Amino acid sequence: PMPPIEAFDPDNLKFNEREALLAWHAGKVTENYVFDFRKEFIDYCISDVDILAQSCLKFRQLMIKEGNVCPFTESVTLPGA
Repeated sequence: PMPPIEAFDPDNLKFNEREALLAWHAGKVTENYVFDFRKEFIDYCISDVDILAQSCLKFRQLMIKEGNVCPFTESVTLPGA
């Protein structure tokens, strides 16, 4: 079963986000969705790493363009760049 809506902390969301969460949760409850915490956690971690990797690539591109230095091979601190 789905965890109770309180597990998703809806009261700390903006109005539109809260409404979307409530609708999503109600839909999942209606369809008897089985919430697999392990799968959701792994998917979240993979997404988190993808976002970090994309951010690192953008940072690298910016540093090479603006300072002609690769922050991962030539300098690991901004003062060193």
